[in-house]
Amino acid sequence: MLEEKTPLSHSMLWRLQRAYFDGRGVRAWNESVVPHYITSNPWIAESYANTVLGWLRDIAPFVDRTAPVPILELGCGNGRFGWHFVRALLRLFDSGALPGVRVRYVYTDFTDANLDVLRSHPSLQPYIDAGVVAFARFDAESSGELPEANGNPVAVIANYVFDGIPMDLFRAENGRLVELLPRIEAPANTAPDEEDLLAKISVTFRRGRAVRRRYADPSWNAILDAYRAIDGASVVFPTAALTLLRNLRERSGGRLLLLSGDKGFTGLPAPDTTDQAYIALHGSVSFAVNYHALGAWTTAHGGVFLHTTNDRSPLPVVACLFDRGDTAFAETRLAFAQHIERRGPADFFAVKRGVEQQYGAFAFDDLVAYLRFTGWDPVVFLGAFRTLLRYAENGDSVTRETLRDVARNVGAEYFPLLERDDLYFHLGMVMMSARDGAEALAWFQRSLDLRGPDAATLTHMALCHGLVAQWREARACLRNALALEPDHEEARELLAKLTRRRRN
Repeated sequence: MLEEKTPLSHSMLWRLQRAYFDGRGVRAWNESVVPHYITSNPWIAESYANTVLGWLRDIAPFVDRTAPVPILELGCGNGRFGWHFVRALLRLFDSGALPGVRVRYVYTDFTDANLDVLRSHPSLQPYIDAGVVAFARFDAESSGELPEANGNPVAVIANYVFDGIPMDLFRAENGRLVELLPRIEAPANTAPDEEDLLAKISVTFRRGRAVRRRYADPSWNAILDAYRAIDGASVVFPTAALTLLRNLRERSGGRLLLLSGDKGFTGLPAPDTTDQAYIALHGSVSFAVNYHALGAWTTAHGGVFLHTTNDRSPLPVVACLFDRGDTAFAETRLAFAQHIERRGPADFFAVKRGVEQQYGAFAFDDLVAYLRFTGWDPVVFLGAFRTLLRYAENGDSVTRETLRDVARNVGAEYFPLLERDDLYFHLGMVMMSARDGAEALAWFQRSLDLRGPDAATLTHMALCHGLVAQWREARACLRNALALEPDHEEARELLAKLTRRRRN
């Protein structure tokens, strides 16, 4: 037994959570332990960029054009979303929609473990040098000053943040709210400070006492009261998220956009739900987010609350908007309706999951059109790789030219991380199968530059050199491959063939 009879918001779970992310850094995402694709692809970045652009149009009369408008990303993680977002927003700015308005995108996290990696990431350097991207340590669980605050309105993006910061849990029973307290257990002889303890614990909930005025803030209690009549419902109450929202509103000078996507719900909690339905352990710990409570607090304090309406969405998205009583937010509402509600990130994710089962049946031009539709998403390319490889092997000159454009577009949308799947290697394979040795070599070289020497990559580079009759270079690649892996059979056989060819 590690813990019991402690309110969830004060549980050791949150300390373990922070230690997990502080210790693992970007590996939590690179190693596919923590889910992140749905909030870090080109589609969601463009959806958010269009929404932020709408907000910028609304607040443009109140912007000091001598200073940039801060856009803070909370819990920036591996940085991929922010890179896609900045590129998408700058493309929109290129249309001249907001002359004179500048932005600064600020990656924030509670730990330097992630920020230090991003500060030196090659893909971010041009934006850092241009003053468009900055970094700051900011703890979503604290009430500290907002980074880069300069008197201008502030936009804040918080994807997959609120599900992993402190909250409480209650159950509605016959008009009462009973607090549910976590009971945390681990295998015998487990040390309380053991590394990766989150992966070993089990969490159940026990009934505590009935509560009435649980919080010091009357507005919180008023929201909580609305849940009493939903008999049989378990209710998560987002204490840390509400505290953060209040802090953001106060420290932004009253002009704020909070845009957030997470697992959770935007309407009233459903009856007949159990406390166990809300918690997930996946390396870290997360709970469903009660966006309804955030919306109730926003409207009670004079703000505007926008939200997706699909109750079954795996990623509800909300916008909390505050002003000084002088903004109708017409452009923000329109952008949210068009880019989040009608064709939002969750809809794209659902379509992708259905389409990826049928890649093998796609005609070549249709598959290229789908890749273009996704914003040249590298993950979609990897899913369709085998089908593209088949077309590359059997294609004509027009197909090869199209594949060259596909590879360049997909490569341009890749924010390199040391993930299991090597995108650059796969791009090289497609171009090699299309018998474009020079193009394939360039992609294989980028793979080596990112990941270091690799025998398989060097062997494929030797084959590419063979396509353009560069025999000396081919032999050098094979010797380097065998120096790395002396038992690499394909490299040994190819080198023997090239040696015999040279002698003859």
